[in-house]
Formats: sequence, structure tokens, C-alpha cells
Amino acid sequence: MGIKPDIVAGSSIGAFVGAAYVSQQLDMLEEWVRSLTRKEIFGYLDFSLPGAGGFVVGEKLIKFMQEQIGNSLIETLPCKFGAIATELESGREVWFRDGPILESVRASIAIPGLITPVKLRGQ
Repeated sequence: MGIKPDIVAGSSIGAFVGAAYVSQQLDMLEEWVRSLTRKEIFGYLDFSLPGAGGFVVGEKLIKFMQEQIGNSLIETLPCKFGAIATELESGREVWFRDGPILESVRASIAIPGLITPVKLRGQ
């Protein structure tokens, strides 16, 4: 319909999809997701050791995204972008609006107990 957002923001999978959108790789992401088999999905699950804060590390998924969209700085993208995460100690919302896009996405997709949290910018 020709509508272009001024800013794209998301948390968890929304940050992942938003990063593909602002990197002009949304069609690639859709094609990839539609083509995945169960075996391929399990291949992206890099299981962690007990005590790591989650069952899945998430680095295989981020590596795939880096190969597809790169790891541009958010501030250099053609559209403003924000990835939202939660700071574990305080429970407060944290917006990442600058720096490497995939670091921000990785922080946002963390789900303590499932996908290991990461330390990013001291949080």
C-alpha cells in the first residue's frame, strides 16, 4: 500500500523481524522461514550447559542473520530501529537504538530459562 514507517521497534521475535525489515531483508526472512523443515529448525537450537541461564544459546540463529543481513549499526540504517529487552536485575525495559543491530536483537530474544540472557552494555 506504499506505507513506510518512520520507526520500527520490537521485542523478542518482533525485534528479529524488525531487524530484517529495516535491513531490507524481510522477503529473504519470509522465504527462509517458509522453507524450514523440523530437522533444520532443531539444527538452529544450540543447546547450552546447565547453569547458563537457558536451554538454548541462540548464537546459531544470530550467526545466520549476520550472514543474511550483516551487523550494521542501528544509527546507519535507512529507518529508525529499536529493540526492546528487559534488564534482569531491575526488571526495567531497555531500548537499544544504536550500536550493532544483531547485539540488540540477541538481547531482545533472550528468555531466561529458555534462551540464555546476554550481558550487553553493562546490563
